[in-house]
Amino acid sequence: MSFNSIPEKPVYQLQYTSQKPEVTWEARSPIEFYLYSSKPAKLARKDTSVYEIPGEIRWTWTPANARDVNTDIIASKLILESLSYFRLVRFDDWVQEAEGSSSNSVRLLDVRYKWLSETLYSYLTRSLEEYQKYLDLVNTLEEKAADPFLLGAIKNACDCISRRTYVEFGIDSRFITDPLSVIRAREYSREHIDCQLKALEVRFRSWYNSPDVRWSQEFDTQTDFLDTLYRIGPKVIAVQLSEEDLTLFHRLTIDSITKDSNGVRLALNTRWNSLAHAAKECSAAGLCTELTVLAWVSQRSSRF
Repeated sequence: MSFNSIPEKPVYQLQYTSQKPEVTWEARSPIEFYLYSSKPAKLARKDTSVYEIPGEIRWTWTPANARDVNTDIIASKLILESLSYFRLVRFDDWVQEAEGSSSNSVRLLDVRYKWLSETLYSYLTRSLEEYQKYLDLVNTLEEKAADPFLLGAIKNACDCISRRTYVEFGIDSRFITDPLSVIRAREYSREHIDCQLKALEVRFRSWYNSPDVRWSQEFDTQTDFLDTLYRIGPKVIAVQLSEEDLTLFHRLTIDSITKDSNGVRLALNTRWNSLAHAAKECSAAGLCTELTVLAWVSQRSSRF
């Protein structure tokens, strides 16, 4: 991401003296330019189209107000604030970004983390005795499974102190955008792809609002149940599902029900939970009639 009229020289350069490191400003950083220019900073795309970045980019948390706060408390506060910013970006914005058309919301998110990283770096150049504390904070954020944007911004500030030169931070959202970028290339009709995207929006909100989210995993864009329902219809699926369940039910015993001794109960729970989530996604995609028929036929064809 490049800012108009921003020199490409290093933003900061540390000069070490016998006392404390001092910061020499070689050029205004993108964040400072945005905050103090008379007009909002503008971002130019390759096609020279210009977009303004709206909104407030400052974080409520600042390192200056956390001098006497331990890393565990700092990490918890930062994680909550970071998630609140992440959730401001709609699923449609991520799709837009994945398709190569830059989203203002994603750009604003990126600028927020630039601001955080630069603010922490600037603070540490004046308070070098706090450096170890923020190295420990990086470890604490990793232990608490913080999102990669927050973790990256804090780690970048610490790394730049070690390198004695500031390098601008930028979020890496490929774990979201790469899987989304291939959806339009699938050999499906536009209507089918639109259904997939509506279903994935439900999954996106559910997954990234879950306390069990694994940020290291790419966003799962496979929609096998929806695709099968869309392609062959509910009646055939109903028979298939009943036959698959029947195979598992034949393995049930009193002991497996009460103690799950052979894993059948867990297998059924996992299977039905997945089906429930898939049905919710299909409902959001507008396949309510198909789901109603599926439920009716499943009940009629059940043999247990």
